[in-house]
Amino acid sequence: MAENKERIIPSQETITKKKEDLKIYDVKQYEQEPVPKEVRNWLEQLEIKDHNDVQMPVTDDSKLEPIVKLPISKMDFIGGFKQKISEAGRWLSIFVLRLIKKNKAAKIEFQKENE
Repeated sequence: MAENKERIIPSQETITKKKEDLKIYDVKQYEQEPVPKEVRNWLEQLEIKDHNDVQMPVTDDSKLEPIVKLPISKMDFIGGFKQKISEAGRWLSIFVLRLIKKNKAAKIEFQKENE
């Protein structure tokens, strides 16, 4: 693919016009201007709101052991691994095993046999 090596070079006149368009501001002039009374009151109200919106401290709840209640009994869980791969009981047991492995810190509770 051919490259276009021709470029338009700006003339000296356009460069000087751009420099003339730029305005120079004196920062010290703006620092010394007094803040209007309305703006000062508004800023004070904002500062008061910021101090009143104190958030609750963040606590680390990772040390607590959550309880995970599984929807099947322990016997159904073990029996699911003896089924064929095409049956739903096998898939449920594999899914429950995955939950147990992911929640190692949690307390795992199986459903009671008579429920």
